[in-house]
Amino acid sequence: MRGVPERVTVLLVVDHLGATGPGGQVALLAGALPDPFVAEVAAGLLSGGAAPLALPRATVHEIPLVAAVHPVPDARAVATLRRLIGTTGARIVHTHSPKAGALGRLAALASSPRPRLVHSYHGHELDPHGAGAGHQALLELERRLARHSDALVAASTEVRDELLAERIGRPEQYEVIPLGLDLERFRAVAGDSGALREAIGIGADVALVGMFGPLAAGGEHPVVLEALAHVPPAHLTVVGEAPLGPSLPDDPRQSR
Repeated sequence: MRGVPERVTVLLVVDHLGATGPGGQVALLAGALPDPFVAEVAAGLLSGGAAPLALPRATVHEIPLVAAVHPVPDARAVATLRRLIGTTGARIVHTHSPKAGALGRLAALASSPRPRLVHSYHGHELDPHGAGAGHQALLELERRLARHSDALVAASTEVRDELLAERIGRPEQYEVIPLGLDLERFRAVAGDSGALREAIGIGADVALVGMFGPLAAGGEHPVVLEALAHVPPAHLTVVGEAPLGPSLPDDPRQSR
């Protein structure tokens, strides 16, 4: 069709491709882009050497991201991202998570031609109660980067309003894209039906705790299991799937 490009490359930049948080969202986005958009993904390594999510519909490029602010590796990451923007011909750079968001946009702003810039805030990524010169410098950097972004995505109206209160971005830059799940049938539940207790064989007098989320590194399951060892008898029901599942203890003293 005349006037419609055959291919538009979107470079998605994220701290890491873990199953939880922004990494999981990037994986979903990379697999769902409609024609003529094509995803390329730039991501740092997961801590502990864990394997990243597999993305069959996107090419994944490893970038030298480190968690802390450090001039040398950060400059190296920006240079790597600039090269990726050039070699992939990315016309849109969509960044996620604080560190990748800053370095990805810095790389895009230094590129010619400059790609369109989109940044997603999956939460209030900058502590509004932070103090010190370091926090203020990061806050000011985010304000400047938001000013030069073409679009800002917030996970909720609350997140958007908190960011605007910090003078990050302008109202017209924001698009609010909430959780993409229909929760109405869960909100309509009148009370405890007892079906789960019956299925797992526990009585009404036992406290039942639920934990929902991917069974992957970063999910804090070990922390919850450790905490349960210090509270009155309770049964923990874990809902989720991922490679971590088989490693969770089934000792009732730990997994109750």
